[in-house]
Amino acid sequence: MREYEKIKESLRIAGQIQPILVRELDDGTFELVNGYHRWEAMKELGYKQIEVKNLGKLDFDTAVSRALLTEDTKVPIDMIELAELMKKIVTPEKPLDYWAELLPYDADLIKSKIDLLDFDFDQYETEGEGVSLADLSYTFKFKDESGLAKVKDYFEQFPKEERGDALVKLLG
Repeated sequence: MREYEKIKESLRIAGQIQPILVRELDDGTFELVNGYHRWEAMKELGYKQIEVKNLGKLDFDTAVSRALLTEDTKVPIDMIELAELMKKIVTPEKPLDYWAELLPYDADLIKSKIDLLDFDFDQYETEGEGVSLADLSYTFKFKDESGLAKVKDYFEQFPKEERGDALVKLLG
């Protein structure tokens, strides 16, 4: 539901940017291939016209492959890059509330994204609270080897049985 609300807010702010993809069926009707959430959000927002791209008469398997291809070829937003961008654009002249009006995020979410940049592992002590490192998992993405080395060094200070085998997932 949260993602749907982001889509709807994006449509409210910027309008339709991508067409809805459909395929033509043998009986002359059309079936949605990609864009269901945008379609629903635009109807909910009262759109009178919606841009649609007809992919033609595709069989079911080809339609499914087109749906998955159009989703999998989108580059996901890198959370650290997004946080860095948010930190740059939020200024005293253009505060959180200003950007909350222009983006599909509320002010609290923008602030939480910026706060990601100040994350400090040392502030989270798990000893004595009944939680071991093996009960936790983390995912990190770094642009260079220095960040990777810092995370590895941090976790190496704990015994292997305490940190678990799959504690850290590192993305290239």
